[in-house]
Amino acid sequence: MTLLQNTEMDSVEYLVGHDLVQRWCGMEMKLSNKDIITIANTGLVNAGKSSLFNALLDEYEQERFKVGPVRTTTQGKRAHLNDWVDILDTPGIDVTEGDDEEAFRSLTESDLIIAVHNIKLGMLNRAEYEWLKALAGRMSKEEIERKIIFVCTWIDERERQDGYRSAVEETRRQAYESLGTNRIPFMEVSAKRYILGMKKNNPALLKASRLPEFKAFLLKRADEARAFIDAQRGHELMALCRETREKLSEQKRELQNIVREQEEVVQRRHQPALDNWKYTLENFVFSRDRVEDKLKALLWEGESSDDIQLFRSNLNRM
Repeated sequence: MTLLQNTEMDSVEYLVGHDLVQRWCGMEMKLSNKDIITIANTGLVNAGKSSLFNALLDEYEQERFKVGPVRTTTQGKRAHLNDWVDILDTPGIDVTEGDDEEAFRSLTESDLIIAVHNIKLGMLNRAEYEWLKALAGRMSKEEIERKIIFVCTWIDERERQDGYRSAVEETRRQAYESLGTNRIPFMEVSAKRYILGMKKNNPALLKASRLPEFKAFLLKRADEARAFIDAQRGHELMALCRETREKLSEQKRELQNIVREQEEVVQRRHQPALDNWKYTLENFVFSRDRVEDKLKALLWEGESSDDIQLFRSNLNRM
């Protein structure tokens, strides 16, 4: 399905920016995956996004999504969680502008969004807070509450330390504040414990990881989204259309204002010269009229032909 032609995309990008084009690309991808619910993650580099998705896939022998001490995801990567749910691993935010743009495109492509925070680093930093705020700014309150799930990862690294609970509660407060609602799921998990529990076949570690509980909740949310998939995607498409139209109209108004301002500048700059030329023209017309009147008077009074010829000559010189 093609929502906008390439030339139309170029026009939108030129007039209102690359971000909106990325979101149109994401919307087109979403609508092309008609019967698939897409769940994307988002968060800082090393927040634990890829590790969390590997755990959801039970990928403990080999990593479906690469993890490491430096960023390993620069483009959205998909995997099948089941026959009707895909998970989409996105680039970490606040690294490069390109990564942020790719992340926004991937999130537009998704039906559910897992906002991932590394709790061992404490509460949200400014980049995370502003990112969530910007993300919420592109959605209605109802859409935020329906789509976003907030998850604290790496609880195994911090859970037994002093101040852990206060860090979690402060993170919860920040998340609700940045997203503009306290009606979003807020969960704590450990992908590391889950993978270790799978390797060792240790039920206690699996339970302590809280991953089975999280996965069950995620699939329940995905099933709820699937029940209203056409209506929800249609609503999102209409919202994107309205936003694009409003931004194009705003740009049109701005350009019209610029043209008017330039016209006023040109008029002010050249008005004195225009006034001078008008004055000169008025004087010329006045003088010519006087000469023509004089010529008519002479003709009427029967002056000599030589005098008349002289007046004609003077008239032609003016």
